[in-house]
Amino acid sequence: LEEAEENLLVVAEILENAIDSYKNVITQKLAPQYAPYKNALFLGRHITYPFAREASLKLKEISYIFTDCYPAAELKHGPLALVDEHIPVFVFSVLDPVLYQKLVANVQEVKARKGHVVVFAFEGQQELLELADTAFILPQ
Repeated sequence: LEEAEENLLVVAEILENAIDSYKNVITQKLAPQYAPYKNALFLGRHITYPFAREASLKLKEISYIFTDCYPAAELKHGPLALVDEHIPVFVFSVLDPVLYQKLVANVQEVKARKGHVVVFAFEGQQELLELADTAFILPQ
């Protein structure tokens, strides 16, 4: 439990540093860019699915727009039909190489339908970063 607590404190610090590093670009550039959207879709895999759910909920609470969240593996089972150039799709990446490749395939499907992709990726995940319209890079 002590190790888990220590790891959570490290993760919290990493996330706070990431937020601080992107704060200006978010408020000055990205907030005005994304404000006109009336819907949003969030995707995560495995351990990042709860992050995606929480992000979806927070955006819904502060913007009063419709957002929904799905496990990325379920994308083909309905939510993909909603994707077009009018809906940003927020994707939370994973470190596991097998799940990462599946996530890249999900994002390729979104891009094939002209979806606007916002990714939260880890350093070195170049394939995913190249597919993104907007990217936030986190240290591994």
